[in-house]
Amino acid sequence: EALDRRLVVIVDDLDRCLPDVALPTLEAMRLLLMVNRTVFVIAADETMIRQAVRVRYGSEALDEDRVTSYFDKLIQIPVRVPRPGPNEVKCYIALLLAELAVQQGSLGSSAFSDAHKNLKMLLRKSWAGRLTREAVASAFGAEAEKISEYIDIADQIAGIMTASSSIGGNPRLIKRFINNLMIRKAVADSQGMELSFAAMVKLHLFERCAPIGAFDELASLVANSDDGRIKDIGKWESAVEEGRDPEGIPESWTIDFAQQWLLLSPELKKIDLRPYIYLSREDKARFEPRKDLSPEGRNVMSLLINTGRYQSTLIPQIRAINEAELNVIFERLRDRVIAEKWSSVSMLQLLHVPMAVEKFANPYIALMSNMPREKSVAS
Repeated sequence: EALDRRLVVIVDDLDRCLPDVALPTLEAMRLLLMVNRTVFVIAADETMIRQAVRVRYGSEALDEDRVTSYFDKLIQIPVRVPRPGPNEVKCYIALLLAELAVQQGSLGSSAFSDAHKNLKMLLRKSWAGRLTREAVASAFGAEAEKISEYIDIADQIAGIMTASSSIGGNPRLIKRFINNLMIRKAVADSQGMELSFAAMVKLHLFERCAPIGAFDELASLVANSDDGRIKDIGKWESAVEEGRDPEGIPESWTIDFAQQWLLLSPELKKIDLRPYIYLSREDKARFEPRKDLSPEGRNVMSLLINTGRYQSTLIPQIRAINEAELNVIFERLRDRVIAEKWSSVSMLQLLHVPMAVEKFANPYIALMSNMPREKSVAS
């Protein structure tokens, strides 16, 4: 009061605290909310804080209405930041790639600054409809031709990166996507790989946004080919271009995702994908060819990878496989469980093996015992 000033306290990242820290912190703030000239601005993921409330007081003691009531008493003015839409994501990707072009010396810094201002002006009217590729290019003026490939990439992938549940238009995740991509490009350059940057983007987008298990299947198709080309991908690309559903795609890809992804440039039917898969080999077992398995073993492995639920009808086929091959199949499926962070789908896929052959029950139980606590509670 003596200073005739208002005190504003800004609290960020509260949702990253454990429940026994987040909730007492919120309640401590509450004691000061009645002090004149004092304002608290809390930046947090509401879903995470709601979960913290349930953990603190017990999920059975608090239903959704009571959690909402708890929030209403604490937060007086909620301001929910909307998710970026396709237009915002398109401009953001274009600027991230343009920034790389500045660092590489192919775009001037003044052109980048002008484009930044122009795109912000364009986004003020993004409510009027889709922001076209030509509109984004116009923001760079005469310099647009120098980064034409980057503008094309931004225009093509913005829709998938907005709709994908794994990215959802989150700027931090988009930035991480671009960073990972550039690290891989640097590795490729250092090893003398002459790779198409657009193809790198397309494959990395598949890896990051495809449904669970889809990228493993893609890598397996490449690993089991003689020249790194997927046998039927040209047929699938043609079908999508003609407005037809691609027939014969792996079940894990899903039609909706495949239709969006296959339309992206460049076409992959004539491209050797082995170096691109090599650059993404974070899990070695995932990309090993399955040629060491018999045709029956490869068939069982493919059936298990592509199922999203437990199917008792697979048990007889699994029992028909010899023990040595079953060891290989079990190890690879176990590696998938860990790589996919104990997803329920990968655990169900692996469960088929111990259900068919009792010998694998103890290894499966041992794996389950190592599951992170939060995953086991959710399961």
